Amino acid sequence: MKIICQKVKYAICKTETDILNIIGYGLVIFVGVNENDTIENVEFLAKKVLGIKIYDMATKTVIEKNQDILLIFEKKLSDTIVKSKAEEIYNLFYEKLTDGYPCGVVRRGSFEMSFKINICNQGPFTIILNK
Repeated sequence: MKIICQKVKYAICKTETDILNIIGYGLVIFVGVNENDTIENVEFLAKKVLGIKIYDMATKTVIEKNQDILLIFEKKLSDTIVKSKAEEIYNLFYEKLTDGYPCGVVRRGSFEMSFKINICNQGPFTIILNK
């Protein structure tokens, strides 16, 4: 499993006619799933995202800053994988983030749906995490 996290001022996920999701200050996370990914991979990366200190001179987490999270499935980060397994892992990652951040805003783009993402980066700040 590979994820790319970008700090943003805002992000909008939309189709030609509809807005699917919007977040304010927070993280956009592009998620790539591999054939051998397990629940342990998902749990590790969810815990890492929620616990990494990337705010206020690397002293605060996304939870401590009460920032939003937007998940986007990124097929190009993935190995060749059965769609149903990729979707299962993606949905499980979303669930682990929402479980670990119950008072926060965790949103997602539709799995493998074609849409546009408008991102206003903050920083720029991008990190890549693998498991």
